[in-house]
Amino acid sequence: AIMVGVCRILSTLLCLVSLSTMAAGKGGSSGSGGSGSSTTCAQDGTDYAYSESVSGSARTITTNHCPNHPNYNLNPNIAVASSTTYTLPASPTFVGSSTDSTTASANIDLSQQGGVVG
Repeated sequence: AIMVGVCRILSTLLCLVSLSTMAAGKGGSSGSGGSGSSTTCAQDGTDYAYSESVSGSARTITTNHCPNHPNYNLNPNIAVASSTTYTLPASPTFVGSSTDSTTASANIDLSQQGGVVG
C-alpha cells in the first residue's frame, strides 16, 4: 500500500513537471539541427529511452518521451523525441491534508471498492 502511494506521487510529480516544462517552453529537443529541430519517434517503439537513478536524496529521471509500444498516427499529431531530465526527491513525502474517502464522502477510494489502482 505504501509503494502504491509512492508510485502515485511519483507519477503525479512527473506529469506535473512535464506539463509545466512544456507550458514554459523549456522542453528539450533532440536532433542534429539548431533550435526547433526534432526527431520523429519510430512507430514500432524502438526509439523509447528511459533511465532512472537515485543518488543520495535525489531521483533523476531521463526520458526522450517516445512511446515504448507500437503507435499509429491517426491524426496530424506525431510522437517527437524530446530528451528531458527531471530531478525529484528520492523519497517524496506527502505535504497537505488527506481526502476523506469514507462512503459518506463524495470521494470514494477505488481500492476500498475493489477497483484496480495504478
